Amino acid sequence: MERIHEMKTGEKVRSVKLADLEREWVRMPRRRKLKDGYAKQWQSVLRRLAEYVVRRNPKAVDVSDVTRQVAQGFMEAESERGIGAQTWNVTLKMLRSAFKYLLPAGAVNPFYGMVTKETDTVFRRPFTPEELKAILDVAKDDDFIRPIIITGMCTAMRRGDCCLLKWKDVDLARRFITVKTAKTGQTISIPIFPLLLDELSSLPKSKLDLPGGKELVFPEQAAMYEENPDGITWRVKKVLAVALGEAGGLRLQAGVGLPEVTEEDVRGRGHDFIAGLPESEKKRRMLAVFDAYMDGKKMREIVTVAGVSKGSVSGYLNEIEGAVGCRIVRGRPAGGSLTAALKSDDSLLRVKRTGSKRRASVRDFHSFRVTWVTLDSPGE
Repeated sequence: MERIHEMKTGEKVRSVKLADLEREWVRMPRRRKLKDGYAKQWQSVLRRLAEYVVRRNPKAVDVSDVTRQVAQGFMEAESERGIGAQTWNVTLKMLRSAFKYLLPAGAVNPFYGMVTKETDTVFRRPFTPEELKAILDVAKDDDFIRPIIITGMCTAMRRGDCCLLKWKDVDLARRFITVKTAKTGQTISIPIFPLLLDELSSLPKSKLDLPGGKELVFPEQAAMYEENPDGITWRVKKVLAVALGEAGGLRLQAGVGLPEVTEEDVRGRGHDFIAGLPESEKKRRMLAVFDAYMDGKKMREIVTVAGVSKGSVSGYLNEIEGAVGCRIVRGRPAGGSLTAALKSDDSLLRVKRTGSKRRASVRDFHSFRVTWVTLDSPGE
């Protein structure tokens, strides 16, 4: 068959090894350059697939060794991990496309023929004017996340576009932001509402001395977004949880009680959680932060050792604490943690989704986009 293929096409049959699946997928021709976060997400899926195939068939070497039965089994394993129908469908689409390109000519694509799942679409909920006011009240003293929240609230830009906003795209005199969005590549012009104008005009000049400060509007936030975008998400969630709780007549406490365990147990739980994360730069940094913190190092030392910002240190420790279910961060009353509070009862921000173990987010940073098109200018 290989010789016939070579005689007909003049090319040798291309055989991609399972061990090279991630690398070859990155090399596939595309219209737009791969974003690091997007690439890491799907490389993680491909890595799990390769490991699953070898577990099912230790003799498997090439992508052509992936049978339809094995492909179906992998997708079922993904469902058992708790992914929703929409994520399942997107994963299936990506794998179909990848194997179509990476398989030898004439080989059967094992992901063809699988039926997509019916999705239970959950839409983001817009914020009411009262909720927007509550959000601003809670964030008013947080100089780190307040500028990003106000930018998202007043422009409907995505999280990354807000964090990475450049001064060259901001015209304070004409009160317009003209930016090329990272996701779609479209150039859009957005009026600068009074609320955002006040925020941009009041930024301290000292920010210009930070790395990238003369180019970036929010250099500290941009650094966290590049290092650990989940840190931005977490900071926004904290504000939303407290603000929406108060707007609804509730008072979300600083945390819920977490059990205190021995230092040895804390280290063990933390290391087990980090070891279970996919291999990435984030995993390396998180381990460095956790070990330095557990060794009793101060914030300045941790930042130097791990090579991350102060905000990322806080974000990593909170993420680990919420995952392991015991007290890690020192100095909190009663061992409380907002991470644990949101994990135990996050009904303010998420809802149950049919056919998925994971809840769907309905109140998050993206909700500012929904709000922007349903309300008048939040700056007026």
